[in-house]
Amino acid sequence: MTYLAPLPTFYRIYRSKSTQGFQSVPYVVALFSAMLWIYYALLKSDELLLITINSAGCVIETIYIVMYLAYAPKQAKLFTAKILLLLNVGVFGLILLLTLLLAGGEKRVIMLGWVCVGFSVSVFVAPLSVIRLVVRTRSVEFMPFSLSLSLTVSAVVWFLYGLLIKDKYVALPNILGFAFGVIQMGLYALYCNATPRPAPKEVDAPMPEHVINVAKLGPAAAMELNTPAAVRPATTENIVACASGETKEISVEKIYIFFLVEAGMLLWQWTALGIQICSAAKSSLWRALAHGPDLIHQILFELKNTQELIYLLPEPVNSTNPPSNNYTRSITPNLPMRPRDHMWKKPSYGMVKVNVDAAFHADTLSGASGAVVRDDKVDFIAAASWFIPHVWDVDSAELMAIRNGIYLLSSIGCTKIEVESDCLFAVETLQSMDDYMRPDGAVVAECKQLSIDFNKLSFKHCYREANRVADELGKHCFSIRVPGSWDDIIPDFISHLLVNDMSII
Repeated sequence: MTYLAPLPTFYRIYRSKSTQGFQSVPYVVALFSAMLWIYYALLKSDELLLITINSAGCVIETIYIVMYLAYAPKQAKLFTAKILLLLNVGVFGLILLLTLLLAGGEKRVIMLGWVCVGFSVSVFVAPLSVIRLVVRTRSVEFMPFSLSLSLTVSAVVWFLYGLLIKDKYVALPNILGFAFGVIQMGLYALYCNATPRPAPKEVDAPMPEHVINVAKLGPAAAMELNTPAAVRPATTENIVACASGETKEISVEKIYIFFLVEAGMLLWQWTALGIQICSAAKSSLWRALAHGPDLIHQILFELKNTQELIYLLPEPVNSTNPPSNNYTRSITPNLPMRPRDHMWKKPSYGMVKVNVDAAFHADTLSGASGAVVRDDKVDFIAAASWFIPHVWDVDSAELMAIRNGIYLLSSIGCTKIEVESDCLFAVETLQSMDDYMRPDGAVVAECKQLSIDFNKLSFKHCYREANRVADELGKHCFSIRVPGSWDDIIPDFISHLLVNDMSII
């Protein structure tokens, strides 16, 4: 039962074609412990049960490790190979030589028995390697309950068996095994329904999904937005106005909205707030203040620019006069209209481009990602979508989308690729050489490790208009909760978007 407990974990790894942050240490240590117990049982007589069970364990754990190596990133493969060689070849060989050369008869059994006790305890301790992550993130995703439960039950059974056969080497380690199992299950009970969070003192509080989406859809290709805390409805909230490349922050009761203003635009000094914003942002702010947040909540933030937001907010009745008598003229943003710059562009000669995007639902902490691959002749190569049952926030979903897109390119066999996303945060994170300290840091590390396998790989940011195909793939997958894959055959629900992209080449 203990050896079969990780089956759900490895089925999940097989379905997603990714190790998803799970560690190989528990399975390598379990294989090593099973090998030791077989050797111990061979030295004693009438220990057929130990030989049978641990032989089956060796086979099962080997299958687990092979599956892990098949889907793990390069760095995880190297780490797993190292500990396999160190433990299962080096240490086991050393124990074999020492017991055969330095001891004999009953002393050999005693010596090996205490060695087995020590490494049996390590089997129970191995799943605690993720205990720090569980406590810091309040998530038990990578500490399966089935494994902790089976280890606890197994410890009780083997303890009773050790008492029956009067073998202290079988009974002793299972006392600690029971204690460790209870601790793991207690942590699972404590955090299974807790709200996941990023590790403290490493990242700022996450912003709500809809705020992120507005930021993605703004006219500025690269803009730094700073908020000290997450925005909550019906409380004092933050308006961030970006002007001339600077970020200003003001508190406004029950209002939250991002005004993205491209550098070089006509600016207007709003003396009441003491900040510089453009006329479009000024008019939008006036409407938002007049209507309050309730109307804002009803608006879908799939907007091309500030102008669409302005027209979606109707002029309020009996409210403060707008900043200009000619209202229509005053609300027209002084934005440079460059639709071609916002559209999809084919990759460079000899390159293949994958566009990726993610959908995220804050209430369920789940999402989906989509990816579409096209070559420098604008020919469709492949598309895929993945459902993500658990994800921290929208930024994590975007990072997973990029990772899945890279896996798609790897499965196709591409060597020179461009990865394009409309999430500036994800692109800058993958372009950065600094360490990424967040719970989803394993995803970033996996992306960077995968990039080594390609002759040429670059991460690029694009406007949302250039990413509509991947966006539609992600939304479609999230609505049906089923992943999809298409090679050469274009799915009907994105065909019109592909045609639109080709029409502006």
